Amino acid sequence: FILIENETSELLGPKKYGQSWSKKEFFYDLKNKWKYSFYCCRDSKVNGFLITSNYNNKIHAHRLATKTNLKTREKLKIIRLLYKNLEVEAKKNNIESMSAIIPIANKSIFKFYKQEGWIDLNQEEIDEFITERNMEAYSKHPNLLIDKYPTHNDPSVSFVLRYYYNY
Repeated sequence: FILIENETSELLGPKKYGQSWSKKEFFYDLKNKWKYSFYCCRDSKVNGFLITSNYNNKIHAHRLATKTNLKTREKLKIIRLLYKNLEVEAKKNNIESMSAIIPIANKSIFKFYKQEGWIDLNQEEIDEFITERNMEAYSKHPNLLIDKYPTHNDPSVSFVLRYYYNY
């Protein structure tokens, strides 16, 4: 996980991905973090992971990464598989939706999420998101989340997207 994390952070850079997580961040305790987090393997090697947690009746995706040496098609296949596995588990537990914070500079992943049916939260919904998660942030018209105290080398301006599960 750490190797993929470091490769992804190095490839995309701080503005698109943020500072690389260390063991500390991977082991940081969040509600149902490992219940709703998944990884993908091939030939006994991890090729990608999705780290999430649960709040209220929702899931939030904290980190998504794949091996950087894979072709784009392979990366997208892994990402879709990770999210499909998450959806199966979420539906078993009647989870309403999932969210993700996408740095404004990461246009390619933003485009991917939109193509997959994710929707932008509007300013009012972002304010609710901030309150629900007790974040030190604020919204900016029309649909941006501004982190008041970003971690060094982490993006401070992001979109917030949500995907609603169909039951």
